[in-house]
Amino acid sequence: MIIKKFTKHHKKLKMTYVASAIVLCLLVTILFPYGSYASASDNYDYAITLNGQEIGTVTSKDVFEEALRNARLRINQETGTMIYLEPEIVLQKQDTIFATQQTAKEIEDKIYTLLLESTNLNKKQAYVVDMDGFTVTLGSREDVVALLDAAKNKYDANGDFEVNLSESTSGTYSSITYEIKKTAEAQAAADAQSGSTDGIVGLAFEDNVEIVESYVNDSEISTLDEAISQVTKDKEENKIYEAVAGDCLSTIASDFGLTVAQLVSMNAGLTEDSIIGIGDQVTVTVPEPELSVIVNEQKTYEEDFNAETVYIEDDSMYQGESAVVTEGTQGHRQVTALISYRNGEETNREILNQNVLTEPIAQVEKRGTKVRPTFIKPISGGSLSSTFGPRWGTMHEGVDWACPVGTSVRASCAGTVVSAGWSNGYGYAVVIRHSDGKQTRYGHLSKTLVSAGQYVEQNQQIALSGNTGDSTGPHLHFEIIVNGNQVDPFKYLQ
Repeated sequence: MIIKKFTKHHKKLKMTYVASAIVLCLLVTILFPYGSYASASDNYDYAITLNGQEIGTVTSKDVFEEALRNARLRINQETGTMIYLEPEIVLQKQDTIFATQQTAKEIEDKIYTLLLESTNLNKKQAYVVDMDGFTVTLGSREDVVALLDAAKNKYDANGDFEVNLSESTSGTYSSITYEIKKTAEAQAAADAQSGSTDGIVGLAFEDNVEIVESYVNDSEISTLDEAISQVTKDKEENKIYEAVAGDCLSTIASDFGLTVAQLVSMNAGLTEDSIIGIGDQVTVTVPEPELSVIVNEQKTYEEDFNAETVYIEDDSMYQGESAVVTEGTQGHRQVTALISYRNGEETNREILNQNVLTEPIAQVEKRGTKVRPTFIKPISGGSLSSTFGPRWGTMHEGVDWACPVGTSVRASCAGTVVSAGWSNGYGYAVVIRHSDGKQTRYGHLSKTLVSAGQYVEQNQQIALSGNTGDSTGPHLHFEIIVNGNQVDPFKYLQ
C-alpha cells in the first residue's frame, strides 16, 4: 500500500538525519575546542566593530586579539615610537550559519588601516588659541605670536612691547603660556632716562588667553589673515541707523538694546540732551574685538582748569535756580597723569603730579533754596485762548495758550513719562505721572522729545508746541488730572 511505502521511507530518512547529526556534533567538537572565550556548545562566530566601523567576523576572541596586537606592532615599528591606542571595540556573537569569516590576516590589515587613521600620523600639529571661549586654530607657534602681536600692535604703535611664548608639558598635549613685556631696546631706553618718563608703562590682554598644542585635520586650521580678522574685527564696519519721524535718543537706544549713555559714547558730538532729526545718521553698533587690550600710559601735559565754584544760598530764588555773583577765571597747570585705556577708549585718569602755573579764581554763585510751587506754567509766554470749563456746548477739560509752532514745552512738575506720541484728538501728546499720583497732559504738539518710562525734572523741555489733532490753530493744550478726572489747572499753577 502506498501508506506503508511512505512509512518505510520516513523511517529511512529519520535514521539518515540521526546519523548526520552525530557526525556534525563530532566535527564541532573537534574543530571548536573549549577555550577561554568560546565553547563547543556555541554555534557562534564574532562580528567585530572597531571605532564604529564593521570590519569582519572571526571564530573567536583570541583570533581578534592576536590581529589587534599585530596591527599595533606594525604601527609602532613603522613610526619608530611606541603609540598607545585605545580604540572602541565591540564584539557581537552571531550565528555561524550566517557568518562570512575573514582570515586572520584580512582582519589584521583592516584593524591596521583603521588604527592608523585614528592616530596623529594623518593629522597636522596645530595650536588652539582660546580667548574666553572664542577659539582659533593656527598652524605654527609663529602664527600664534603674530596673532597676539596683531591684537597688541594697534595700541603699541612704537612696538615697545613683545609677545613671548613658553611651554609647559602636562599630559598628552603641551600647554603654552604667553607673556607681554617691554622689548630689550625699550627697556634699555627707559632705564637710561632719569626719573619717570612718559609713554606706555603697561600693556595686557583683558581676556584670559589659553594656548594648547594639538593635532587636527588640515581643514580646521585657519590662515593667519583669517584669524587676525576674526579676532581684531578690523574689517568690520560700524552699523549706522537713519532716524525717522518720532525718533529720539532714548527710543533708538532702546530699539538696539543700548542705554542712552552707550549710544552717546559711540557718536562724537552727541550729548544726552541732543535732539535727533529725521534723516540724522546715528552709529548703533561698533565692532567689539574678541581680544581686548588694556593699556596704561603715563602722560605729561598742560591744561586750563577751574577752581571749585563757591555757592551762596539764597531763599529768594527757587531751588534749581542760580545766578553768578562773581565770574571766575581759569588757572593753568602742568599735569602728569596715569591714563587707562580699553581698546583705545579712556576708562580712568589718575593725576600723579601737578604744577600750578597760574592760580584760578573761583566763581561765586547764588543758589536758590525756595521750594517751587507744585506746578508751573509749561510754556514761556503765549496768550490764554481758552480756559477750563464749558465751551461751545461741551466741556473744555484744560487750558489753552496760543503760541507759535515750535514753542518749547516744559514739564510742569517732575515725574515719569507715561506716554509720548500720537493720541487721537490730542494729536501728538505727552502724559506725565507725578509722585503724588497726579498726571499732566500736553496736547497738539508738533514734536515729542521724551519717551515712555523716562524720568523728567520740573521745567525740563519735553516737547515742541504745534497744531496737530483736533486743533483750530497753533496752541498748547494743558491738563492736570487728579484721580482720573481733569481739574482746573489754574488752581494748581503758580
